[in-house]
Amino acid sequence: MSDLQTDTTMKMTSSKFENYRENYSDSEEARINLAQLQLTPDIELKVLTFSLETTGRLVGEEIYWLQIETLWNNQPVWRGEVGVFRDETQPTIRFTGNIPLSEAQLWSLQEPNLYDLRLTLYRGTRFQHRVETFFGLSRLTTVKGGVYVVNNYGWEPAVEAPGNLGVA
Repeated sequence: MSDLQTDTTMKMTSSKFENYRENYSDSEEARINLAQLQLTPDIELKVLTFSLETTGRLVGEEIYWLQIETLWNNQPVWRGEVGVFRDETQPTIRFTGNIPLSEAQLWSLQEPNLYDLRLTLYRGTRFQHRVETFFGLSRLTTVKGGVYVVNNYGWEPAVEAPGNLGVA
């Protein structure tokens, strides 16, 4: 058995994740929303993998576009678009992809670096839904003996935890 036991994945669902802002189209045609977002950082490859699903009723046959913007300190880092053709017989749209972060700013307890992520959904050229959130690029693993490894560096919470007052 390996010393490495677990990797964590950040998973967010719009109904449970409270630190986001939403904007909806007020059009009657707006029947589809961004619903479930899963972000998986890979610090070795300096990439963020995302998976996103929609809810709502698709109307007619059309191309749906997802625009993705990643920002660091309010400066654009990466922007991309992905389009999917769907018709009303398909109940959901699933978008997946990788966001490259060539100059990755890692999240740690000492430097809690956070990126902003803006996801905007369009039906053809018509705005449908926007979600803004944030993420940290990090890797958390545990090894034998209860030692945590953050971004491939060891950390013992009983000794180094911020604010640890030695209270059981």
